[in-house]
Amino acid sequence: MKPDVEVIQAAVINLLHEMTEDWGFEEDSITSKTFIVADLSLSSIDGMHLFSSIDMHFNIRLQYEKLIMVNEDEFVPDLTVQQIVQFVFDNFDQQMPDTPQAM
Repeated sequence: MKPDVEVIQAAVINLLHEMTEDWGFEEDSITSKTFIVADLSLSSIDGMHLFSSIDMHFNIRLQYEKLIMVNEDEFVPDLTVQQIVQFVFDNFDQQMPDTPQAM
């Protein structure tokens, strides 16, 4: 069953708090408007860890390249929590298959 946007947002913010708990951010500093690179200084590896954690939390597998790629050669420079939440909500029912597919 697809969760509400509010449930997804709470989960994403909680996951970000867990990831950054030793980084000195205030408890209420992560909101829907928080940028994961500019505000939290997440690296690309941290971003992949966040996406993997979201998948594990909701028991899904999403194609995050649709979120992070501007085109086949360029990544988006930053994302807000709200953009990630909306992507998860919009794509929740369009999961990747569990087994790798031939290209």
